[in-house]
Amino acid sequence: MGKLIISSKQYALVDHDWVLALYPQTQGKMIPVLVQLSTGKWTTDLSLAFAQNSPAQHMLYTLKQFYGSELKHL
Repeated sequence: MGKLIISSKQYALVDHDWVLALYPQTQGKMIPVLVQLSTGKWTTDLSLAFAQNSPAQHMLYTLKQFYGSELKHL
């Protein structure tokens, strides 16, 4: 039961004006959603210039460091 709960767990990190959320999908995949709170602009594609000019990569690294093996599929 624990594995099922962990596999459906959502993760998020707030960093000043930014939110990075990870939503579980099938087969252990995660969909990232990056939001800039001041503008309301968002994306699910972290390769776009918008995401590349944000703290998204650092936020993702921080989430991976904190949650460890729970986010091994990223």
